[in-house]
Amino acid sequence: METRKLQYTGESTYTISLPKKWIKRKGLNRGDNVFISEREDETLVISAEKKKGERIIKSIDITRLVPTEIMRKIIANYINGFDELKITSKAKISTNQRDGIKDALAILVGPQILEESSDKVTIQDLLDMSDLSPKKVLRRMQLMSASMYMNAMESLTTSDKDLAYNVIGRDSDVDKLYLLISRQLGEVVKGIGKIDVPPNHSLSFLIVAKSYERIADHATKIAGSVLLYETELSEDILKSISNINTKILEVLDLSAKSFFGLDEKAANKVLEMNSEIQTFSSRSIRDIQTQPSSVLKVSIVRPLSRTSLQYGNLSIRG
Repeated sequence: METRKLQYTGESTYTISLPKKWIKRKGLNRGDNVFISEREDETLVISAEKKKGERIIKSIDITRLVPTEIMRKIIANYINGFDELKITSKAKISTNQRDGIKDALAILVGPQILEESSDKVTIQDLLDMSDLSPKKVLRRMQLMSASMYMNAMESLTTSDKDLAYNVIGRDSDVDKLYLLISRQLGEVVKGIGKIDVPPNHSLSFLIVAKSYERIADHATKIAGSVLLYETELSEDILKSISNINTKILEVLDLSAKSFFGLDEKAANKVLEMNSEIQTFSSRSIRDIQTQPSSVLKVSIVRPLSRTSLQYGNLSIRG
């Protein structure tokens, strides 16, 4: 760690010198821009502006890696950011390893295979981050998870298996957006690029994004239960499910309004409803648990309970 003295120049400007070695390593010249961002602990992060034409090239060796390990490494590099990712192996890349690469790319926005050979795969990221807004991505996640939840509940009460399959198929789209916003918010923290989220708000955005991703997961589990059992639900059970659904959707609308619109009145209303919805859900879930089917209890009760909790948590963060 180096120590630098704060200098006072002019009538209202403070300056500090930057290490010469860092300047040379980054290829900076007089007049180049640097980014300064403030973290929640009030420390400052200084990062260099990416030069026009400068590419971030990374590489990973998958010689002894299984498909799941390959997926994790590709996703980790994606979140950290790259223009080009070179995947190499000291042996021939197996079919299973190639499947791992393709499975990772299937849940990422932007990266595509540029070229491949028996022992190397080159991935290029075609995503232009300047065209995207984390707020728009988060709003899209909110709309998609809400739609999945409503459709899952409809498929449950009507035994519509086609609709259930449709819900399950949309889960990967929400996962893509979650990974995308994770990458965007990582750039916010590192002070890279121009993104419309202050660094001290990035953690809140990531937590809310995770809540939407989990809600989509719960909707998928509810839809999956429709495909697992053939039991018709009684009128009492349908009424209990409807009661939970009504409360959850009401909290969803208010929580989104409070978070995206910075509406303090809506936030306070949601806080008041939070304990109410939990009590309401517990009572309805007890009714559902009287259903004799054990599959029904595991496949529906737990996702319903956790979905209501996710919406309650989301409203508090909003």
